[in-house]
Amino acid sequence: MVTKEEFGKRFKHIRLEKGVTEKEMGKAIGHTEKYIKNIENGVTLPTFRHFFRICNYFGITAYLFFLL
Repeated sequence: MVTKEEFGKRFKHIRLEKGVTEKEMGKAIGHTEKYIKNIENGVTLPTFRHFFRICNYFGITAYLFFLL
């Protein structure tokens, strides 16, 4: 099981590696920059819908997300 903090760290690592800003990421998945910050800071987890939008945006599978 992955904690909110671990998920947030992985998400931020991938986002930065891809050179995407929090604002761009929020727009890409139909949410706000604050929502992205909350995910990265371990405050919240994305919904399944948003998680799969994130994976699609990065061009990775959900499985690969957890391996990176």
